[in-house]
Amino acid sequence: MPEPRVVAVCRNYQQLIEAMRAWFVRDLNLPYSSVDGLAGLPDGYAGKLFAPIAFARVGSKTLGPLLAAAGLELQLVVNEAQLAAIKRHRDFRVRSERAPYRRRHSDPSMRASRMRAPTSGSFSGETGRIAQARWMLATKAKQRSRWAKAAALARWGR
Repeated sequence: MPEPRVVAVCRNYQQLIEAMRAWFVRDLNLPYSSVDGLAGLPDGYAGKLFAPIAFARVGSKTLGPLLAAAGLELQLVVNEAQLAAIKRHRDFRVRSERAPYRRRHSDPSMRASRMRAPTSGSFSGETGRIAQARWMLATKAKQRSRWAKAAALARWGR
């Protein structure tokens, strides 16, 4: 397998964007309209991403398609000198063996079973009734009465 060719070394977001801009324009000689088509982005989006003052940012949905369109991949490489300095820092500590996600949650299927179900963002009548029932069980009548009185006083004060 041939040694990978290093296009750029990026240590932050801005350096990554500048390196991708240089790769598309200088090295591949592509117009941004071609980048949009290759990456499956809306027309004119690459121009917004790579403008000198960007109107959009590369995010989790656009990074993968942009890298694929450029024929690039990201690799995490350890900077030994910086890692040694970090390990000497006063805030560096080794993670406890009893820390969560060490052994108990190392199985991805266990993590997935504990995650919340995704919500659609809007409540239907049924989910509202369930939420109200949970709220009633989680609070005491005296507490709800105090909140209702405070809300009524706030409404009457207007």
